[in-house]
Amino acid sequence: MAEEEQSGEKTEEPTQKRLDKAREEGQMLRSQELSVAVVVMTALLMLIIIGPKLYADLLAVFHLNLAADNFRDPELMLGHFGESIQLVLPRLLIIFGATLLMAIIANSALGGFIFNPKSFLPKANRMNPINGLKRILGFQAWYELFKGILKTLLIMSATYLMLIYFEEKIKVLGLLPDKLGIYAAGNIVSSSIIVIASMLVIIAILDVPVKIKQHYEKLKMTKQEVKDEHKDTEGKPEIRSRIRQRQREIALNKMMKAIEKADVVITNPQHFSVALSYTPGSSQAPMLLGKGADFIALQIRKKAEELDIPVFEAPALARAIFFTVAEREEIPEILYQAVAQVIAYIFSLGTIREKEGKAIRKPDPFVPKSMLFDADGKLIG
Repeated sequence: MAEEEQSGEKTEEPTQKRLDKAREEGQMLRSQELSVAVVVMTALLMLIIIGPKLYADLLAVFHLNLAADNFRDPELMLGHFGESIQLVLPRLLIIFGATLLMAIIANSALGGFIFNPKSFLPKANRMNPINGLKRILGFQAWYELFKGILKTLLIMSATYLMLIYFEEKIKVLGLLPDKLGIYAAGNIVSSSIIVIASMLVIIAILDVPVKIKQHYEKLKMTKQEVKDEHKDTEGKPEIRSRIRQRQREIALNKMMKAIEKADVVITNPQHFSVALSYTPGSSQAPMLLGKGADFIALQIRKKAEELDIPVFEAPALARAIFFTVAEREEIPEILYQAVAQVIAYIFSLGTIREKEGKAIRKPDPFVPKSMLFDADGKLIG
């Protein structure tokens, strides 16, 4: 009973297959705080880079639209409004584009980028009130609440300190000349953004490790899930057995097809059979088309008999070829003499001398001691 309860605990690290499946389902590692911090820092950086030019554009817009003649001529005001947009919009688009790009990069920094339509589909478990209650009372909800309170306190504190620090300057902004007033207001805003962005960076630094831990804890697996996945990946024993059997059948059929081109089959005779082919006058050595032991050896012999392929009994030579030569390979030089004797005898059958009734002596192929094997493949020479 204890083992069953323990097996239900998610104690195992997620496998790569589990991680891939979660990714496909849209369960990505994300940190909203990191994204917000990067977006704000990017906007701040762009303001520092483009700020002077944007300041000049805003000053020109200020003079253009506050001229006394504009208030008396509505058409002139509308024209100046269009000019103002054309003047300021390009730099604003640069800031917006850079911020949007960094938002995408920041959002993909931890878990990568993927577009999954499944993420937009409603999920039944989210509609379950019990699951909803668990989410409300769970660790994630309390953590988000704590993080929201911390963020609010930090930003409010930073804003309050900035207001106190710039209190005197804010009071005299309306009394300054237009250029100096805009410049002073820009300094106040930039400094405030730097302080607030620093608070957001601190929150992001604290949030990222927690998000990573939560993500992997959520994807952890039970021991049974790991076993089931292993079975699904490797296949159940009976399925693997059927697959191997089918593979053997395919290989056997393929070999039997190749044996149709054999010139001779050398046998043990019971345990081993090897099928050879040779083209007279060719510079190539005889080639092994197929081989087999026990049941397969018997099938090779039957196939040879069906196709009237000569069968030659030479136990030592059959074992030597079986244990040292792979299919579609040529016979090694050390066995040339023995194989040549067999092939010469086979090619001599059916010649004029046999038709005249002259008997042809069957050779006893010589196999070197270094190529003598027993039925288990051990050297006996």
